[in-house]
Amino acid sequence: MNEALRYAVVRLAPGWVGLLSSSKGLRRLVLPQSSAEQARSCLRSYLDGATADVPYFEALLSRLAAYFEGRAVSFEEKLDHFEATPFQVQVWEAVRGIPYGETRSYAWVAERIGPPGAARAAGQALAANPAPIIVPCHRVIRSGGGLGGFSGGQSMKEYLLKLEGGSPGGLPLR
Repeated sequence: MNEALRYAVVRLAPGWVGLLSSSKGLRRLVLPQSSAEQARSCLRSYLDGATADVPYFEALLSRLAAYFEGRAVSFEEKLDHFEATPFQVQVWEAVRGIPYGETRSYAWVAERIGPPGAARAAGQALAANPAPIIVPCHRVIRSGGGLGGFSGGQSMKEYLLKLEGGSPGGLPLR
């Protein structure tokens, strides 16, 4: 079945973001890049048959712009879990419950979805998160307060944590 896909590459305050959606929901969010071409390149393997449609994403882009201005924003977007495993979906849904300006540990995520020893597996599921910010995986840090990994890179994780509440180590770990 050939599903209708829509995408947008738009400049926001910190850089160019990319969005890809199907009729089932958001499939991808590309974190800010230094150019439109870089953002488009991050989406390239998913764009076959997709139509550019910036107006389709207008409400989400407005909330993303507010988010990047440092305002607490709620992202309730429906996600299309295309290519996701049931475990990944469980992890992503648990992480969506972490409030703006707060952090949780990988162990906390693992406890929410099953065996407490699954922190490493939870981290791997977060590394595959196709919609960062919507699924705020940057809010998950190591139990000792270290940042841990992030698919957008350490400097982007630090930037997002600072945007939400100060220094990365200064957010409350619960």
